[in-house]
Amino acid sequence: MKYLRVWLEARPIGYVPAVSRKDTAAGPGWRQRRIAAYLDAPPTEGWQRLSAGNGAKGPRDYDWVRLPLIAPPADGWARWMLLRRSFADPDEITAYVCFVPDGTALADLARVAGCRWTVEIYFEAAKQEVGLAQYEVRSWTGWHRHVTLACLDHAFLTVVRARGHDPLADAQKGDRQSSSP
Repeated sequence: MKYLRVWLEARPIGYVPAVSRKDTAAGPGWRQRRIAAYLDAPPTEGWQRLSAGNGAKGPRDYDWVRLPLIAPPADGWARWMLLRRSFADPDEITAYVCFVPDGTALADLARVAGCRWTVEIYFEAAKQEVGLAQYEVRSWTGWHRHVTLACLDHAFLTVVRARGHDPLADAQKGDRQSSSP
């Protein structure tokens, strides 16, 4: 993950990925700290209740705080440690390392971090509808072909559904009609 972050920062392309407890980040003064240190001793002040977007069960509101990390070499950009805390369970905290344009609001960071759920929902739908996870390949080329075609199938279904037609539902209706006496 660190190599991807370095590559993105060299271009500069912003990012807000969730990070593992085992990962590290450089805070002010170039001091490397494990993400676990941020998670085990979160700040007591500065938290704001913000939405990460709407989910299947309604709004996804959490408490958020950002802590400064070492300044990046790119002018006009900043690095942050973003912490998300569940207000239902304050011990449940997730960390994100951010590289964003200077002046990016905390609410924008929370919204971008929340986009991850949208991607996961689409991957889950692709697994169920077009068999994204149903492959038995032994080479990268075979896996790449399978995933590419499954994603293309899912994109096709999304466009067709957006136009008011659902081929999977129509196929299921046809199966039910042909099986009845």
